[in-house]
Amino acid sequence: MEMEENYYMYFNLFLLLQAEQEKVADAKLDEKCGDMGDVQKIRFVTKKTLKGHINKVNSVHYSGDSR
Repeated sequence: MEMEENYYMYFNLFLLLQAEQEKVADAKLDEKCGDMGDVQKIRFVTKKTLKGHINKVNSVHYSGDSR
């Protein structure tokens, strides 16, 4: 019985918070991003296979020119 009461209490809290968020929302995501195209596909390529030292990666750098 107690678990059911807790469930309803948390669910009601969730609904109250959701209603407050909707009151202060100035725009919806669909309105702002609806006219955007699809995301380009990213192709991942293995450059090196790490061996030793438990295959630890200390840092990762991404190239801006698709290399």
